[in-house]
Amino acid sequence: MEDFPSPVRVEPLRGVENYFSENVNAYLFHAGRDYPLVEGAVIRATHGGKVTFAGADPILGQKVEIDCGEGWRVVYGGLDNLRVQQGEIIENNTVLGQIGYYSGADGINDRTQLHYEVWNGDQAQAE
Repeated sequence: MEDFPSPVRVEPLRGVENYFSENVNAYLFHAGRDYPLVEGAVIRATHGGKVTFAGADPILGQKVEIDCGEGWRVVYGGLDNLRVQQGEIIENNTVLGQIGYYSGADGINDRTQLHYEVWNGDQAQAE
């Protein structure tokens, strides 16, 4: 995980965890960290790789997913004004987009935020 530092310098609102959703009356798994940020904040890639998805997601709003190689991938949600396209090869620190408001499917959704996930294979990485 040291190769995938936090993309921002603020404390997360929520981490990788199970939580109870009153919307669906069940426990759900939250696969990333949510960071409170002001609308319009620029988000940069924490790692280079191939953009495997860039566009609308019903839960995460505008989303970018990057395949970093060797089974690692990162996901950024809550974005707007995307600056990358699917299929593009990007470098570390490439501007991905800006923070935009999305209501989210559940949880803390009354403020603009970055949703950030790091995966190795099919396992979300907590730390």
